[in-house]
Amino acid sequence: MRRSWAGMALVIPALLMSAAGSPLASQTSARVRRIAYAPNLPLAARLLPDDVTVVVEPIGKGEEVVYEHQPTQRQVALELLGSTAAFVMRVSAAESSLMDEGRWISTTVTGTITEILRVPTDKARAFTVGRTLSVEMFGGRLRIGHVVVETEGAAVVEPGRRYVVFAGNGYSSPELPFLRHVPLRLNASGSLHPTAGGGSELDGMSMRRLRSLARSDQ
Repeated sequence: MRRSWAGMALVIPALLMSAAGSPLASQTSARVRRIAYAPNLPLAARLLPDDVTVVVEPIGKGEEVVYEHQPTQRQVALELLGSTAAFVMRVSAAESSLMDEGRWISTTVTGTITEILRVPTDKARAFTVGRTLSVEMFGGRLRIGHVVVETEGAAVVEPGRRYVVFAGNGYSSPELPFLRHVPLRLNASGSLHPTAGGGSELDGMSMRRLRSLARSDQ
């Protein structure tokens, strides 16, 4: 598959793209069983009596995306800043639950906004410093009965830490913005890094640089 920068897909945690292989295929390693996303079966119906941990692979696993022109870190940052509400959030809680009629997992991340980077004019009242709000993140980890079920590659956020998030329009609910990019952990040194389980072209960018781009229209 070949895509140009103009048509690139933004990085979404545990991104659901297009099916690869049979959705019913599974692999077992030690006490961890791996299964592919199934569009017609809820996760609870796919668990076995002796399961301990089940990892659900996202749609599109193994599908390689090649860009005609690899986007630069600056281009990725500007694309996100121009199409989302970008802000810094200090996380207070993260709770996973079933979505998509039980076929996938999402995580609701709650925290307090500590800094606004850039917010669309029509969303300005919804995102203000000091406000506590929740955002939705694809993927997560929860228990169904006695089995721990987790999505492969889901980003892990830690309460008490600060993250840069890029929120778009609601997915499950219009009132619950969803993350269009993996949360970026803000380190004490001022550098940004993706959360555990995630990857990002913005890995290593400084907060100072991101603030500068947020003030720019170029």
